[in-house]
Amino acid sequence: LFKQEQPRLICVISCVKSERRECAKGTLYSFFISNSAKRLLFPLLHLSPFQPEVFTMSEIKEVLVTAQLSESNRQRLEEALAPAVIHYAHFEDRAAIEAVIDRVDAAILQYDAEPYVIAGKKLKWIHCCHAGLDKSCRPELFQRGIILTGSAGRSASGLAEHVVMLMLSLTHAVPMLVQAKQEHYWCGREYGSRKAMTGKTVGIIGMGNTGRALVQLLQPFGMEILAWRRKPQPQ
Repeated sequence: LFKQEQPRLICVISCVKSERRECAKGTLYSFFISNSAKRLLFPLLHLSPFQPEVFTMSEIKEVLVTAQLSESNRQRLEEALAPAVIHYAHFEDRAAIEAVIDRVDAAILQYDAEPYVIAGKKLKWIHCCHAGLDKSCRPELFQRGIILTGSAGRSASGLAEHVVMLMLSLTHAVPMLVQAKQEHYWCGREYGSRKAMTGKTVGIIGMGNTGRALVQLLQPFGMEILAWRRKPQPQ
C-alpha cells in the first residue's frame, strides 16, 4: 500500500508469478501481495507471503467489511485503507450489505461472495477471509475483471495441531482412558500394550499450507513421513 501526496490508496499486488486455474464455476486467478502491502494487511487478513510482479489497483474510496475483526484489527484496517470510508456489516445482514454494495470499491468478507455482493456496481476487489474460493469463483466476477483473493493458510497451524492431537489421542487410547476413569477401572494392562508414534510411518495426502505445517510438527516424533501432492515441487 502506498500513500500518495494527494489522498488516495493504491494496492500493489506483486509476485514472481500469478496462477490461473479452471474451477467448476469459472477461471480462478491468484495474485500475491507485495512486500509493502504485507506489512499492513498480511497480519490482519492472514494472507500468505509470496514474491512480486506488479499489479496496481484503482483508488479505493469505500470498502464493505463483513469480516469479524477485533477492535484492534479494525483500527489497523482503517489505518491501512485510510482515507477510504469503511462500512461494517454483519455477514448475515443482507439488507445492510445491499444498502452499500453499489457504492463500495472493495469488499472484505467473512465468508463467500454471494451473487448479491458480486453484483456491486463499482466493485474491483473481493477478499474472502478463508481458504478455498470455489464457491466465490463465479463467471460473472471474472467477466467484470473483479479481483478475488483469499486467506489460504490462515488456519494451517491450528489445523495441523488438531491433526496431531487426534493422532496422539488414538495412539495412546485416550477414549479408553476416559471411559476407564468414568467406570473407576484401572486399565494398566490394556494401556501397557500401546505403542508410541515414534518410528511409525505417516501418510499425508495434500501438501498445502496445512500439510506442510503438519510435517513440521511431526518431525520431532521421529516418524517416517510420506507425502503426496498434485503438483511436483523441488523440496
